[in-house]
Amino acid sequence: MAKKKKNKQPAKKRNRGKVIELNRSFLDESVNLEEKQTLKKFHKKYYLPIDTTKILENVKKIDNFSLYLNKIEVYNFENKKNKLPKPFVPENYERIAQNYYKKIEQLNLIRDKLELIADERLIIGLGGASVYETSLTLHHIYGVPYIPGSAIKGSFRSYLIEKRFNNNEKEAIDKDWFKKIFGSEKSQGKVIFFDAFPIGDLKIFKDIINPHYQDYYSDDKNKVYPTDDQSPVPIPFLVVEGKFKFVFGVKENLEIDIKGDKRKVLEFVKENLEKSLKEFGIGAKTAVGYGYFKK
Repeated sequence: MAKKKKNKQPAKKRNRGKVIELNRSFLDESVNLEEKQTLKKFHKKYYLPIDTTKILENVKKIDNFSLYLNKIEVYNFENKKNKLPKPFVPENYERIAQNYYKKIEQLNLIRDKLELIADERLIIGLGGASVYETSLTLHHIYGVPYIPGSAIKGSFRSYLIEKRFNNNEKEAIDKDWFKKIFGSEKSQGKVIFFDAFPIGDLKIFKDIINPHYQDYYSDDKNKVYPTDDQSPVPIPFLVVEGKFKFVFGVKENLEIDIKGDKRKVLEFVKENLEKSLKEFGIGAKTAVGYGYFKK
């Protein structure tokens, strides 16, 4: 068998873009203003492709809010704090929601829905992974805020355990009707809770957490006391307002029996899920008024 001839032509040198050496030289008076502005944007050494460099120079052109928030980090060198970029509303969020719910209609399911408005402010995913101290749940492809179906199901489950079983989870999971809705270790729940997307009047804006005694909370060794000479340190985070659509369905028209009261499962879910979202709320900081819904 004849050996293949080796390609002796030298490989073309790949253009990796410009290399930015990041150090504290921007404090030096000899560095020109343009170099100072470039160095202020970064704090490590990176190879930046030419296309990436152009994007970073025109951040306002990025229309995917998830990409803008999580991939383009804004760093404040003066305060040594990550600064949240200015929030904006994705222009196509209603079209994204319409396409999502059209796909649900194509499924062979019996469905029902709720359309509710977030009463003032909603926070989903505040403690999630982020380049900042706080986070917001955004769709990883479309970049719009949404409420995961798993969060809706978990919040609704907690509401029923509290209201109907006085927080006795063991008693709840023994009931057949509860198992039909949420499932158990041995069987899958019959009700499917879909993600909830905004369908109107969406707003994304900043709020703050303002801890007044940071030294007291962070220093255990020296026993620092919560005195008024400690400066508050505001922590910004993002909240959402708008109208959301909640869709849930089953493969067959089931009935559940609750103490002799037979009801269709979707009717029960619709009635009590609305109560849950209005009275119990969903997401973070519900104890101080966030995450509640209204008609």
